[in-house]
Amino acid sequence: MRSLPVLLSLMIGLLLASCGEPEQTVAPTPRPLQTAPPTPAATPEPTPEATVAEEPTEQAETSSTRAPVAGRADIDVAALKQRIDGEKDVVLIDVRTKREFDRGHIAGSKLIPTGELTARLAELTPHKGAEIHVICAVGGRSHKVVDFLVKKQGFEHVVNVKGGVKAWTRAGYPVTK
Repeated sequence: MRSLPVLLSLMIGLLLASCGEPEQTVAPTPRPLQTAPPTPAATPEPTPEATVAEEPTEQAETSSTRAPVAGRADIDVAALKQRIDGEKDVVLIDVRTKREFDRGHIAGSKLIPTGELTARLAELTPHKGAEIHVICAVGGRSHKVVDFLVKKQGFEHVVNVKGGVKAWTRAGYPVTK
């Protein structure tokens, strides 16, 4: 019986010791996940015709749905206007349809609709070393054309005009019919 009070006091002591302040634990420092580089999808590479021949409507083009692409540049309409006013030989390719072009285009621009681009690449070859500006209605088609020219055709200085002809006219710059 003598061991019962000793055992009881030992148990009470352990209980009281465990009821103090909670034990602080240190969370492990998170380590960055090491992932393998993404593997290319099994989807076949589109042909140039499939890449460029699409002619979305003006309403279907949106610049907010595109991700930036390495190897191409963008310019806004104000900077393009400065270049046109300050330089004699600005190469400006309009990739809209003929109907869109006829409704109003920037003076001096050359019409090469996206659907005709691969057949008319020879027209751009003399300008391969120059800076080529590409414009459409709002920037969607010109974005695709710039990517095609840079990635597939080896052009080095191709610039997408952000906002397209709509941004140009919104800024109050003149168009020719």
